[in-house]
Amino acid sequence: VTDARTPLNLLVALRDAGVPPKLTELRSYIDFLVRHKFYELAYYTWLQFLSPDDLASTGLLYNGSFERPFSGLPFDWVIRRGSGATVQVTSAAGMTRGQALLIEFGYGRIEFGGISQMVLLAPGNYRFKGRLKGELAGRRGLVWRAYCVGKQEFLGESDMMVGMAPTWRTFDFTFTVPQDPACRAQE
Repeated sequence: VTDARTPLNLLVALRDAGVPPKLTELRSYIDFLVRHKFYELAYYTWLQFLSPDDLASTGLLYNGSFERPFSGLPFDWVIRRGSGATVQVTSAAGMTRGQALLIEFGYGRIEFGGISQMVLLAPGNYRFKGRLKGELAGRRGLVWRAYCVGKQEFLGESDMMVGMAPTWRTFDFTFTVPQDPACRAQE
């Protein structure tokens, strides 16, 4: 294939013929595009296969309230499995809308894989905001980070979350996406 869009044309033709590609086929193509840094085409491809309701709810962050099932595709939430920790979506008791991620850690050494979502933000200033509730005992806690895909330099990160939070509390952090061509995609 000499044009990275050729597989997209085939996948769209399958969809239009009433035989849409399987999620694994779509994932394979989108992962290929991301590996080769065709981020914009990967995002465009992902958008082509969203339902009308899902498409209407896209924004800077997709499915921010965890109300839709995760597809595992890069522009949706991706849970990276580890050992000693489980992640699931549950009702957010005490909140007016949305659901919550429930992260449970076992005892001993934990290899937490993480939860992420790829986004395509224009250069500029942003604020990531969320809510948390729970208890985390240990020397290290949890942080939310924003960084450029392909670079491990953090654009920003939340304070480390440790200790007790018996009721929902808000956390946030700001970050700046630079005018750097190497930062066209962020996680």
